[in-house]
Amino acid sequence: MKLNFFELALIATYFLVMLGIGLWYRRASASNMESYFLGGRKTPWWMLGFSGSVSNFDIAGTSWIVGVFFFLGFRAFNMFWAFGFLIAAFLMSYLAGWIRRTKAMTAAELIQVRFGSDLGGRLARSAGALATAVFFLFALGYSFVGVSKFMAASFAYDEKICATVLMLITGIYVLLGGFKGVILSDVIQAMLLNFCGLAVAVVAFMTLDVTALHSQMDPSIMPVWSAPQLAVEGVPEGYHLYALFGPVFILFLCKGLLSGMASPGGCYEEQRFLAAASPRDAAKTGAAWGAFLVFRWAMIGSIVFVAMTKLDTISDPERVLATTVFELMPSWLRGFLVTGFLAAFMSTFSSTLNGVSSIIVRDLVQPFKPTLQDRSLVRLSYGVTGACIFIGLIIGWQAGSIQKIWLWMQLALMPSLLFPNLLRWYWWRMNGWGYAVGVFTGLVLASLLYFKQSLFHSIGLGELHDQWVANHGFDLYTFPVIGACIMLACVVASLATKQTDSEHLLGFFRAVRPKGWWKPIREKSGMTREEYHGAKGLERPLRIILNIILAKCALMALFVLPLYVVGHWFLYAGVSAIVLAVCSTSLYFTWYRRLED
Repeated sequence: MKLNFFELALIATYFLVMLGIGLWYRRASASNMESYFLGGRKTPWWMLGFSGSVSNFDIAGTSWIVGVFFFLGFRAFNMFWAFGFLIAAFLMSYLAGWIRRTKAMTAAELIQVRFGSDLGGRLARSAGALATAVFFLFALGYSFVGVSKFMAASFAYDEKICATVLMLITGIYVLLGGFKGVILSDVIQAMLLNFCGLAVAVVAFMTLDVTALHSQMDPSIMPVWSAPQLAVEGVPEGYHLYALFGPVFILFLCKGLLSGMASPGGCYEEQRFLAAASPRDAAKTGAAWGAFLVFRWAMIGSIVFVAMTKLDTISDPERVLATTVFELMPSWLRGFLVTGFLAAFMSTFSSTLNGVSSIIVRDLVQPFKPTLQDRSLVRLSYGVTGACIFIGLIIGWQAGSIQKIWLWMQLALMPSLLFPNLLRWYWWRMNGWGYAVGVFTGLVLASLLYFKQSLFHSIGLGELHDQWVANHGFDLYTFPVIGACIMLACVVASLATKQTDSEHLLGFFRAVRPKGWWKPIREKSGMTREEYHGAKGLERPLRIILNIILAKCALMALFVLPLYVVGHWFLYAGVSAIVLAVCSTSLYFTWYRRLED
C-alpha cells in the first residue's frame, strides 16, 4: 500500500520543520566547537534523556526487534541484552557521573584524559577515534538498510533511492544546526514517537483477537535452553541461530553486562553525558534515557501482537514492521506512524552523524592541526559530515540484511572498543599503549571476519566455510574469541610498556573517582572515604550494585508492563506493576536522594 496525498503532505511538513531547526541554530552552533558538538553544556537533563532514548529508537533496530519478538515471543527479551538496552541502570548508578567528571568534549578525548598526553596517550586517543569512526560509519549503513526496507512498503519509488534522499535531508539539518539542532529535533521526534507508540497500543488493545493471541504466544520471559522450532527448514536466513537459545542468551547477556560496565563504548551516547550541566544532571539523564523507552516497547509489542493474529505468512521477519503498519493499521494513524518511523531513523542517523563528525574533527584532525581556529574547524566539520554521509550510503547500498550487519557490528566490531574501555575504568595499570594495541587487534580481527566468506570462496573453500557456519554456529564463537584476544593484547602491551604518569593518574583519579583495581593510586591520592564515595555515599560499591539491580528490575518491569496490558495478560501486568512500584520507591531512597548537589 502506497501513501496518499495527506500522508505525503504530513511527511513533507515534518521535513520542513527539521530543516527549519537546522537553519535556526546555524549561527549559535557555529560560534565555537563546544557549542557545535556539546551545546555549550547547558542543555537540560530531561532533553538529553529524550534525545538519548529516541537516538536508539531507529527503524533498523526496531525492525530487527520486531522480527525476533515475532519468532520468539516474550522470551525474545533475553536476546535484547546484546543491545545493552538496560545500560541505563549502570549509567544512572555511577557511570554517567564518571563520564561527566572527565570534562572531555568527545568520547575519544575522554581516552586522552585517562591516559595522558604522551605518545601512548595520543596513540590511544587516535586508535579509539578510528575504531569509533569505523563503527559509526557502519552504523550509518545499518540505518540505511533498515529505512530502505521500510520505504519499500510506503513509496512508489526505488527503496534505496528514497533512503538516499532521506539521508541527505537529515544530513543537511545536522550539518547546519550542530548539537543544539540535533537535541531539539530529537525532543520533537521523541514526542511524535511516544504519541505513535501510545496510539498503536490503544488501537491494538481495542481490536486484538485475544483468544488467538493467547493460543499462539507464551507470556513467560524465562529463558529456555533450546528452541527446536527455529531449526527447521523454512525459517528465514540468519534466524536459525536462535534455535541454540541457551548459549545465545548467555552470550548476549555477557555482552550486555560488559557493555553496561564499559559505558556506551566510545559512541555518540557519551556526548549526552558530556553535554550535561553537572554530574548530577548526567545521572538523571541516564535514568531518563531508560525510562523514556517505554513507549517504544509498547509500540513494538502491539505491532507484533497484531501481526501474529492477522498476518498469514512472513518470509522476511525484517519486514513485519512495515507490513503491519501499511496493511493492518487504521488509515488515520498510518500517516503519523510513517512520519514517526522516519523521525526514528532521522534521530538515530543525526546523532550518529554528529558523533562521527565530532570524533573525526576533534580527535583525528585537530591534534595534528592544533593551530586551526574554531570557525575553521566548524567549516571543516561541514565537509567531514558530507563525507560521512557519502561513505554511509556506499555501505548501505552494499549491505542486504539488518541481521547480518548487526551481528557483525555487535559481536565482532564492538569488542575492539568494549574491552579496552572496560579496562580503562577499572584497572589503574592500563595505559595508552595497551589501549591502542587492544583496539587495533580488535579492528584487524573484525576486518578478517567481515571479509572471511569472500576470502574462503576466493581460495575454493567456500562450501566448507558455509557448512561449518551452518553446523557449528560460528557467530557464537566470535565475541568470546575476539574479546579474549583483545584483553590479552591490552594486558600484555600495558605490562610491557611504561605505566601512565603517576601525577596524571592522580589527577584523573581525584576528578573521576573510579572503582576497581585502583588501590596504589588511591593510597597516593590522600582522599578520605567520604571524598572517594561522595558526601552521601552514592558510589559505595555495595550501593552501586544494589542500585544497578533495582534499576534493572524496574526497567524490565516498566518495559513489559504495557505489553502485558495490551495483550490482556492482566495477572502478569499486575505482577510487573508491583515490581516496578517496589523498585522505584527503593531507588528514591538509595539513589535519587543521594545524588550529589
